[in-house]
Amino acid sequence: MALCLQRRASFQALRRAARLLSPPARHAARLLSPPARHAALLLRLVSGVSYHALSRLLGGLGFSPYVNRVEMALKLKGVEYEPIAEDVKNKSPLLLQHNPVHKKVPVLIHNGKGIAESLIIVEYIDQVWQEGPPILPKDPYQRAMTRFWAKFIDEKCIIATWKACCSTGEEQEKSKEESMEALKFLEDEIKGKKFFGGENIGFVDIAANFIGYWLPIISEVKGVQLITEEKFPNLWRWMNDYCNDNFVKGILPSKDALVERFKSK
Repeated sequence: MALCLQRRASFQALRRAARLLSPPARHAARLLSPPARHAALLLRLVSGVSYHALSRLLGGLGFSPYVNRVEMALKLKGVEYEPIAEDVKNKSPLLLQHNPVHKKVPVLIHNGKGIAESLIIVEYIDQVWQEGPPILPKDPYQRAMTRFWAKFIDEKCIIATWKACCSTGEEQEKSKEESMEALKFLEDEIKGKKFFGGENIGFVDIAANFIGYWLPIISEVKGVQLITEEKFPNLWRWMNDYCNDNFVKGILPSKDALVERFKSK
């Protein structure tokens, strides 16, 4: 009698788990053998994560520093995902569906819902997948300052340094001055630290990937040197540590591919 009741409870639990699956997932589950199907459904029941679920990253397989931020966060957390290439000149219906406002990559699709904007996605990844190493600090003040510096990099450093390398005339000279001023703040912030996140790669390091890797390549191609060891010794040292970190090296795109890309622009 007890065994019968136990089997009935297990069967009811499996039925509850099956109802939590999406219609495509239920169809996929029917293709499995009964033991495998039961194991998959129980996994869904106890973990809250569908066995078939896989996050998708729109813009993956490209050369965007913004997409690379998300790739770095996903791999830092050990999250499996499907990279989906996007043609920015011929945007896919999937991109327009999940980012109708900006219509830009990256977009992370998780549980069928799209999240846009690279730094917002990185924060989302840090909050959802808490098993891996933290990307943002737990302390409220440190967390706020981390967001401040990431925003500073996006608004004051990337745009100015890009224009300093790729514009001409008065606009270029003005952008060079703005770049030098902004980079001095980062020079002071990284002083005495291995990474912006301390001893490990953190949110600001991920936000600064353009400065650490893309900017030196663009500077080389365009013949404009912004960051030198003499002017920015602390930032220079961070750039070398960042680009030579084994984890980071495995995620950054090929330098030769980026050189060819920027030569064509």
